[in-house]
Parts: sequence; structure tokens; C-alpha cells
Amino acid sequence: MRTVKRYFKHLVLFPSIIATLQILSFVKQVLTSFASFVIQRKEPHVVRTPEERFRGLEAVGYTFKPNYVDLPVGGGRTLPRVHYVDEVMASFILQTHLKFLLNDTP
Repeated sequence: MRTVKRYFKHLVLFPSIIATLQILSFVKQVLTSFASFVIQRKEPHVVRTPEERFRGLEAVGYTFKPNYVDLPVGGGRTLPRVHYVDEVMASFILQTHLKFLLNDTP
């Protein structure tokens, strides 16, 4: 009877465990690739306001010419850009928008 149990372990039980582990590994691989296809990490796209929206600003007192700096980040059809005013020689105020992101203390 002992030899039958031993042969049962070697011939039936161990191969079935190995086959089960291989099937589970295959299922994990399929589910992982499916999940990475469904849940894709996308870069945020840049949406730029069309230039014709800025026409007529002189009538409301904004008489500065458009000066832009293109930023080499982001995605989409266009890259983001920042407008700056370079008109008069005077003291300036530096506004850093990253301060609120980097500093958590009030």
C-alpha cells in the first residue's frame, strides 16, 4: 500500500501541481497584459487657446504684444507655452506657482 501512495504522489500529484502552477502563471500573464492595455497611463494633453481669442484685447486696456516661451514638456499636438510681458523697465514681481506644490506647510 505504501508503494502505491508513493507512486501516486510521484505520478499523479506532483505533475498536477506543476500543471496547476503553470496554468495560474499563464492566467496571471494574460490578465496583466489585459489590465495594462485597459488602464494605460497617459500624459496629460495640452489644450491651447486659439490666437483669435486674443484679438481685441487692446480695446480693454491690454496693449502688450504677445511674448511666449515654449516649454519642452507635455503631450498632444502642441507643447505648452507661457506668456510674459516685457514692456517697461521697472521692478518686477516673481510669481512661482510651484511653491504651492512643493510647500505643504501653511
